Amino acid sequence: MTSGRDVAANLSMASELLREASGKGAELAVLPENFAFLGVDDAERLTVVERWGEGPIQTFLKDQAVELGVWLVGGTIALQVVSGGEEEQVGSLAQHRCSSIREGKSRPVMTRFTSSTPGYPVAHRRR
Repeated sequence: MTSGRDVAANLSMASELLREASGKGAELAVLPENFAFLGVDDAERLTVVERWGEGPIQTFLKDQAVELGVWLVGGTIALQVVSGGEEEQVGSLAQHRCSSIREGKSRPVMTRFTSSTPGYPVAHRRR
């Protein structure tokens, strides 16, 4: 799978590939990093940030797991997190991670999701 800057097109391609894998008997499918969006720079990547449990990318992962009856690991997506009572916008600005934490600013976090066949997120990993 080769992702680009069009989330809808990327999700459509991922859906086709997941259907193919499911049709061949897959019980677990793993989508690549940045499967839903691959922007040209960090500023552009921040345009697709989602809140935990909301947004088209997370909905896609849940729906695909349910519809196809597979466990699904969904690459990485950018999320907003809550820290100190305030929402922080996070994304793939890894080069700023250490200085942002020291200065008390929002820190970048990309999250990988694992959804079960009922569509529940059963695990996530932030980096």
